[in-house]
Amino acid sequence: MAAAQCLDFYPILFAGGTGSRLHPLTDDLTKALLPVGNKPALFYSLYMLERSGFTQVMVVTVPSQLASISNYVYEQYPLDKAVQSRRIHASPMVIHIKSVTEGIGTADALREVESCIPSDFVVLSADFIADWDLIGLLEQHRTSDASLTVVLYEDIPFKQEKHTTLKDNVSALEDVTLISPIHHRIFMLESSADIEDEVCISSHILKHNPRLILKRNLRDCHLYVFSHWVLELLRRNLAISSIKAELVPFLVRRQYHLSKRCRSWQKLVGKQHKYNYEKDTLDIPLITEYRWEKAIHWTSFPDIVRCYAMLLPRKVFARRMHTLEWYRQVNEACLKGWIACCFSMGQETKRISFDRAEEDKSASSKRKSSQRLLMGQDVSIDDQSELKDCVIGDHCQIGQRVKLNGCIVMDHVLIGNDCNLQNCIISSNCHVMERCKLKHCSTAASVTIPADTIVKDESFGKVQDSDFLFN
Repeated sequence: MAAAQCLDFYPILFAGGTGSRLHPLTDDLTKALLPVGNKPALFYSLYMLERSGFTQVMVVTVPSQLASISNYVYEQYPLDKAVQSRRIHASPMVIHIKSVTEGIGTADALREVESCIPSDFVVLSADFIADWDLIGLLEQHRTSDASLTVVLYEDIPFKQEKHTTLKDNVSALEDVTLISPIHHRIFMLESSADIEDEVCISSHILKHNPRLILKRNLRDCHLYVFSHWVLELLRRNLAISSIKAELVPFLVRRQYHLSKRCRSWQKLVGKQHKYNYEKDTLDIPLITEYRWEKAIHWTSFPDIVRCYAMLLPRKVFARRMHTLEWYRQVNEACLKGWIACCFSMGQETKRISFDRAEEDKSASSKRKSSQRLLMGQDVSIDDQSELKDCVIGDHCQIGQRVKLNGCIVMDHVLIGNDCNLQNCIISSNCHVMERCKLKHCSTAASVTIPADTIVKDESFGKVQDSDFLFN
């Protein structure tokens, strides 16, 4: 039944983002191929689609990333043990790769590949990491006769932060949503930067939805299900360039759309009502019955565009790794075992226990053996080094008396003796020389950090490093 559901939808996976907010990690490596738990981020999206029963998928990228994406999709992804294990009992998912013009928006990319989209379609981004099955989403979209279904997740911070003001909380959130709790129709999906102190809601929406909930802690997964007729809309409206910023808000606003005659009578019914943004939940009452009777008599409300929201359960881990902080969070989720497919290929979250002649029963050894560590292949770690909650890539060498806490170390990294790194992201082929002390730092690939470097909150990119390191 799952396969039958998926046959009605065509998945489109965008894997051409530049990842500018992930600088300097993406200076030499495309965002879709950044390692998450020692697997490329693209793996999680492809495996989620294949596990959900899709028989084919279109991966959309740009010419500058076509070679690297194609190499992973056709050469490395089929060799993953999780994929091989699943394909023993199911047919392999056919992956098509399409290259679109560099620098265009996501909606523009849909126009370029629309001839290859035969039916209703699913759009998702390669930076979305989730351990989830899409069957429930497809069922909701079909049973609701939706034009658009948006997937949201509740933003629950990993650690309890200190009390902050309302203004600080709002500015930290990305999306503001207005949802009907009865049938999950969505009537607002806007960036918090575009929202002021009050929210305006039209009366023709309130007529059919007397109770709405305003949420400020929901984030857009950039996972959408569209009806096929939306492609015709894109052909006719060339001004729409972005799915997130333009197409989705356009469809949401077109619900219960009124003609010019209806809008003139709307002025007689009453002006738009403003509601306080300070509250999370709004119970919005109807206006007087007399005015609504006049509105119903003269106004028709065609319900052609229907937009729904699906809220992921709290037990489902979901994040978009489009910032450095969220990239750290998805790797931390792998360490905690929240993403099951991260360990399917034989990897597992290992407790730190180095080979010794005889087991040390000291308190320090017990403390070290309780720490989480996810390691790749051919990793050399000195016995005197201490690692806590780290992801270590393949072919890394860690010297003597090194302390790593909450670090992400990619492939072929050399860390010298007596280094102390906290919450750092070290890209591939980097060399951290002796006695370096780094905190909350990140590096581009193939960067050498000189000995005795002591910095905090620094990004080591290839261009700027020569000035910073050697002056």
